Amino acid sequence: MVAKKKIIQIFTVLGKNGVMFADFLYQTMNCFSSKENELEFNCFLSAYRPPSEGWNWLESILKQSHTSLNHTSGLNRIIDYINGDYIVVTDADIAILCPNWDKVLIEKMEKENLDILGVGIDTPMTYRKFPAVTFFIAKSNSYIKINPDLRPDIGPYTNQRGIGVKTMKIETEEESNIFNLRIGKTMLKDSGWQLPLLYKKNNLRGMVFSPLQIYTIDKVPQLYALDGQYIVAHKGKGSKRRQSKALEFIKSIKKYFQQRGIIFL
Repeated sequence: MVAKKKIIQIFTVLGKNGVMFADFLYQTMNCFSSKENELEFNCFLSAYRPPSEGWNWLESILKQSHTSLNHTSGLNRIIDYINGDYIVVTDADIAILCPNWDKVLIEKMEKENLDILGVGIDTPMTYRKFPAVTFFIAKSNSYIKINPDLRPDIGPYTNQRGIGVKTMKIETEEESNIFNLRIGKTMLKDSGWQLPLLYKKNNLRGMVFSPLQIYTIDKVPQLYALDGQYIVAHKGKGSKRRQSKALEFIKSIKKYFQQRGIIFL
């Protein structure tokens, strides 16, 4: 008997400079999928035009008072569109590096009994060892259960990591375990900060990819791997960059594929 295809719904939010990134993300996701699952590409826009390939334009997002709110206000609308088995939340300036990526990630989640799996955060004053909104795959039923608010907690605070994002001090052993920070540390309540809180409070399991620097891609600052295999590359702050930066990113990734003998498109 042929196994029923799982539905993987992919969600991203685009600014005006994210369209070229999103087109390339679509290409790498589609090219390197196992074809054993059904992929559905969805985007929320604060851009002037939708991507040219494959994306369903769900809604336009009104401009918010803080940059991070533009992105996460779109992501918060995901909950109204979930009707598949898994969701993937991703920045537009991501490229998939792993053949059969969907099969690899789902098999890992099933083997480890995970509810969410993705890229972790390694910047100062942020939670550790739990997926971030940069890129994650999650079981739809678990995500619906916790219905996280992915917006940062914005207030009249200014610090070196973000204007207007509130902070909290880790004061208890429970908080330390949830956010993987030592007692006494200060954490930004930035985009996605409720993910470890709500998943762990509901006894749901998460795991992060590992930064792996065996191979360096020129002009690509962030590479992430799972079990020794590269999964995604992330440009970082891609939506704030000109189209020339997208072209630079795409050229570097294609060179990586060529050097590794990976057939792309």
